[in-house]
Amino acid sequence: HDVRLHSGEGRAVIAAAVLGSALAYMSDDMLNVALPSVSDDLGVGVSEMQWVVNGYFVTMLSLMLTAGSLGDIRGHRRTLLTGLAIFAAGAVVAATAPAVSLLVAGRAVQGVGAALLLASGLALVNGSFCEHERSRAVGVYMGLTAVATATGPALGGLLVDLVSWRAIFVAPLVFPVAAALVTYTAVPETPNTPNRGVDTKGALLAFLTISTLSFALIRGPTG
Repeated sequence: HDVRLHSGEGRAVIAAAVLGSALAYMSDDMLNVALPSVSDDLGVGVSEMQWVVNGYFVTMLSLMLTAGSLGDIRGHRRTLLTGLAIFAAGAVVAATAPAVSLLVAGRAVQGVGAALLLASGLALVNGSFCEHERSRAVGVYMGLTAVATATGPALGGLLVDLVSWRAIFVAPLVFPVAAALVTYTAVPETPNTPNRGVDTKGALLAFLTISTLSFALIRGPTG
């Protein structure tokens, strides 16, 4: 691809990648400020709240490399759109969860979406721009993502104070909606390599390793 940074397609690629990546990073930052409210509302203790946090990271970290391979096979534009849909579905589950078990499940689904978003966001930028503008485009993407992510704690605190902890899952859905619209209408697909395989055994091993380690760290002090 020879997309230029200041072209309409270039701006669309940057916008879609930033919105998707910032969504993945902000989710955890916004939750951190809402943990006391979640604990009080659902009547759960420290170990359960640790799973609310870790459920997200277990799936995200386990699937990060696999998500990159899927993007190479299917195209990173398509993978970004899939990640947006999965992340939004997890947010709906988390926002409506009547018990902590469903909240953890929703967070785990969000982690799957986050892995796809983070892997495809950078790859989409890296694979779309012409060679002499690629480094600058990556720098713009990373800088804007950092700025957007920095608003997470303040936005999360505001939503918890004015509405409810459940709003921290609902309000950010404007990000995937906006990213999906931009991606559908203006972002070109990157070249794909359909013959490449996916290391499903490695992803499963990573999931088992990270989840069991988390279990030991969370339950060890009490058991």
